[in-house]
Amino acid sequence: MQNTGSIVNHFKTENEGWKRMIAFMVDENVHLKNLLSGVVRDLNINDGILLEKIEYFQNQFLGEDEKIKYLKEDINEQGKWLLRDVDEDRLSLTAIKKQQNRLRKELETREQQFNKLKFEFNNYLSKNL
Repeated sequence: MQNTGSIVNHFKTENEGWKRMIAFMVDENVHLKNLLSGVVRDLNINDGILLEKIEYFQNQFLGEDEKIKYLKEDINEQGKWLLRDVDEDRLSLTAIKKQQNRLRKELETREQQFNKLKFEFNNYLSKNL
């Protein structure tokens, strides 16, 4: 049987890394929204297509805020579970491992989707400014 303490310590370290990734994504999303705001402020917008695209990106960034918020809550909750004493109870350890794997996959997906949106926005700006 694996050493429960080592596994839990690894999960705690991973959880702390996730918190840093989430903080970066929050900061990056704020930066993108500020950039979008600057574009709107600096342009004379009479083009309906341009307005639609700007509104699209604004909605996407706001949606990212919500998705990140919920993921952050789940990660924080997992962090609380990891601070509790996990004895040699296989059921508790199995539940923690299952949750850790689910969060790992969710964070990977969220990060990929966020990066895709960020690249899409930057490409749009470079072609249309």
